[in-house]
Amino acid sequence: MSNQEINIIARQTLDIVSDISLKAKNILEQSGFSGSVITANSFTDNAFLILENASNFVQKDSLELFKEPVFMRVDLEDVDHNYCRSVYISKVAPPTGLNDWREKKIDFISYRAPLGRLAALNCGSDIVFGKQEYYVGRKIKFTPRMIEEVWDCLEVEVLTENEKVNLDSFRQLLESLEDKGIDVEAYLKQLHEQEQTLSGKLKTLTRNIRSGMSLRSQAALDEYQDNIFRLPINSQRIILGPPGTGKTTTLIKRLGQKLDISEGSFQESELQLLKNLGKDGKGFNDWLMFTPSDLLKEYLLKAFNYEGIAIKDNLITWSDCARNIARKTLGILKSPINTSGLTLVQNEEFVKQEYIDDPRRFYSSFQNFIELSLNTELNNGLKILKQASGLNDEKLIEKISVIITSENSVKSKYRQLFELENQIKKMIEGEKKISEKIIQEEKNLLINKHENILEELARFLESLKNVEEDEDDEADYDDDEIDAPVNHTQQAKALAEYLKFLKKLARNRYLKKTLKKNSKDAKLLEWLDGKLPSDERLSQLGRGIALQNGLRHNLNCWKRLYKKPTSLFKKFRKEEHYQHFFSVQKFDAKKISQAELDLILLVILRNIKDLLTESYIIRNIDEIAFQELKSLRDTLLKDQIMVDEATDFSALQLACMQAMTNPLLNSFFACGDFNQRLTSHGIKDLELIEWISQKLEIERINIIYRQSPKLNEFTHAILDLMDESDLAARSELPKFTDFAGLAPVIAEYHEDLNDIAHWITLRISEIERLVNTNHAEEQLLPSIVVLVKDEADVQHMAKKLTEYLDEFNLKAIACLQGQSVGNATDVRVCSIEYIKGLEFEAVFFVGVDQLLQQHPDLYQKFLYVGATRAANYLGVTCTDELPTALEQLRPYFGKNWDMENLDF
Repeated sequence: MSNQEINIIARQTLDIVSDISLKAKNILEQSGFSGSVITANSFTDNAFLILENASNFVQKDSLELFKEPVFMRVDLEDVDHNYCRSVYISKVAPPTGLNDWREKKIDFISYRAPLGRLAALNCGSDIVFGKQEYYVGRKIKFTPRMIEEVWDCLEVEVLTENEKVNLDSFRQLLESLEDKGIDVEAYLKQLHEQEQTLSGKLKTLTRNIRSGMSLRSQAALDEYQDNIFRLPINSQRIILGPPGTGKTTTLIKRLGQKLDISEGSFQESELQLLKNLGKDGKGFNDWLMFTPSDLLKEYLLKAFNYEGIAIKDNLITWSDCARNIARKTLGILKSPINTSGLTLVQNEEFVKQEYIDDPRRFYSSFQNFIELSLNTELNNGLKILKQASGLNDEKLIEKISVIITSENSVKSKYRQLFELENQIKKMIEGEKKISEKIIQEEKNLLINKHENILEELARFLESLKNVEEDEDDEADYDDDEIDAPVNHTQQAKALAEYLKFLKKLARNRYLKKTLKKNSKDAKLLEWLDGKLPSDERLSQLGRGIALQNGLRHNLNCWKRLYKKPTSLFKKFRKEEHYQHFFSVQKFDAKKISQAELDLILLVILRNIKDLLTESYIIRNIDEIAFQELKSLRDTLLKDQIMVDEATDFSALQLACMQAMTNPLLNSFFACGDFNQRLTSHGIKDLELIEWISQKLEIERINIIYRQSPKLNEFTHAILDLMDESDLAARSELPKFTDFAGLAPVIAEYHEDLNDIAHWITLRISEIERLVNTNHAEEQLLPSIVVLVKDEADVQHMAKKLTEYLDEFNLKAIACLQGQSVGNATDVRVCSIEYIKGLEFEAVFFVGVDQLLQQHPDLYQKFLYVGATRAANYLGVTCTDELPTALEQLRPYFGKNWDMENLDF
């Protein structure tokens, strides 16, 4: 680059940053934001609150542009390799009124727009821009920052196809070029020479660490990430790769794009989908992201904030979500309103581990059991119809018979029976008038003949509240109009119970069924001796009730697909044929474990989703009969489902999440790393991906942006130790890497807590001195975490460490059960089991040899996960010497990070 080129680039960029920021500020002030709110510092400190208060996307975009006007310049070459056009890229749609710059062949685009892929292309790539073909000749990345009311561009990277040049500041560069009269080539040569000295290497190291601390979330994705980011909304992917490759960042940026309603954000196919959903101008704004722990949930909020995405209840753990929908929406679990529901058992599993690892047989067996049971119900109803005599419409019964006795699936039968519903309802109404007349007469006769019968019956029923109910397979097909509301008097409730019993007794007498001995119904029959209708009246009533029940077997059948699985599962696990799925022999009928709940939820969610694709339901979805299903659709199914750390979830749980996607979109994106799976129930086999969804494809990204090269070498060495590892998930370094970083350090024979705390404190003081070599800069403390082997050690370590850190006016905070990440200036202490998905500049791993003893099967994964949390500093302690099983890691360790002894 010549002096003139770099001058133009630096000056133009600074002017453009200032111009966009000013225009964004004007838009905000015109929309009601006060000048005191719109300052760079207040935005940084209160970004989330301000985004929440922004009433529309114009305000939100303007807030983003005021904070970060643009983050990259791309210089395009024509076919003769002459620079001819420049494009500035912002995170969101640039403000209007930038026409003056276009006269100078300068364009502005949002990274989220289709042409925003320029930011991800490598230098030398070709692209069609404005119907002309260009080549990406040069990319200039930078961080815009206002310093003393003047904008500057810091941490500048100038990239070409063959080299990368780092500059601290555009303003500093201009001062050197103009005030000191230095030639640009001489200036860059001088920089290169300085970087080769010890002080220069130290400065490079410090710059990379400091810039990494502030820029870990990249404004743009790389080419591989970007391809995933720009996939249409109706795509399904699971992104696999090592830690630090930007998997989660890709998900969050993709979400930001699909929420953005700025002009040009969506593809044509997506615009049509929005129209089909009735969401023109709204974006795909109904979404959930699942995360394995509350600790990671809290950490992810910062990443969402960086993208300008306001969070309400969208970020959730699966355990919370499953419990909520099972309790509040589907009535699977017990609540004060639903007292007949099941109780979810915590910390105990009834399903054998092998069927959690691979649930396909478990799931298909339950599905087959449901299919058989629902078919049996239809056949029972048909049997009742055929038992009744003197039917008014034999042709209708014959049509029903043909459907039910066919070899079609239950769903197919339900579809055909729906076409007969009006005829069936008409026949039911005729029979209902006759039976209601009998019931009314018998009710009046009972009350008139026995004046205090309802009060006496109420007291008797109260005495039976602990007596076992007699199961009634036909109860679901009774007319439920006689059920008394919960606020009725005891006499009214007693009357409702009597009428319900009367219908059941009459039906059983007609069908020649007996009541179960010592059941509640049997005791009620005995108590009512002499107060019941005659056998003739009971038979007459029984015929009508039985016929209505038989007909009702064929009404609203589709509801059984989401209403029946819970009760059928209770029967399923009682069957001897299915006992091999379970680790317990005798069940408490009212209790259920997590994997069992996940199974029921998966069946129900998939059935709801399937129903919503049926043409007869789509046509009639606004009818009263389908209001419940429509409500379930709006409550349970989402435009977008995302999963972070997917390998920590079971295949059943991931399948449930996928089943929560809107059937018009099926938008499901997950990310994870099989080498980091720490939970016993986490998905283990790639084959299960296809079972979750046949359209779920695997994408791999391997280029890491978190770890230094030396730490990356160390984590590769850990992978080499593993008995089983996903070899395709080994990390690769970016094309240009200008510093090696620092070796991990180890302290052996540190058993005493005082010795460990003292050693860690010394290393923290070295870190702080390394990061803050320039006293003119803002003093920073990197994010630091101390990992202990289990929860019992957290508070002891935090307390002892604070005693030593007091000298430096620092403190350690105990992050118990993954509930908090602490404050930015605190040294966190956390159990290794909760650290998945987080990242820190410095990680200290205490008692690695103890971890090996405690988790002989998983210690390698624990060590890998702990080591990959660190971006630049990793410290390890052992109570004794490094275990033999880890001895091949020894060459990678150093002793300390003292500036005078650093190995470059």
